[in-house]
Amino acid sequence: MRHEQLKKVETYKVVEAATLDAPQRPEAAVPDVPAAVGLMMVGIYVAIVGLFALTIATAGAAPFMIAVDVMFLAAFFVVPMVMLKLEGDPARRPSMSRFIAQGMQTYAGHVTGGGALAQMFVVPVLLAFAVLAIGVIAMVS
Repeated sequence: MRHEQLKKVETYKVVEAATLDAPQRPEAAVPDVPAAVGLMMVGIYVAIVGLFALTIATAGAAPFMIAVDVMFLAAFFVVPMVMLKLEGDPARRPSMSRFIAQGMQTYAGHVTGGGALAQMFVVPVLLAFAVLAIGVIAMVS
């Protein structure tokens, strides 16, 4: 039986872990996505919070909600920004024009640059439209 073999050390092979002599470098965080995409994402979320501030800032506890949104927005973008600053070689990231022309490789296969941008921005942009619609409805009623 296998459980009896576990009691005897000589029945299984001990494998030593190899040591790495080369210095360890951090892996690129987002090697296929240009930095401009992150700035556009920040812009969309700042616009969402701005739409909240413009449309429903006078309603009840809305200023508190907007303040909480700003704190979450800061955490949402500061943590990845710190991680990207620790990146070994940020110059390896493509420019926006190269990204649009070449696209990127994903787990499911190759995606064009426009398709990748559409996938990244469809939810935030639709969320911005939803916030605008909620604000208009709140102001009208």
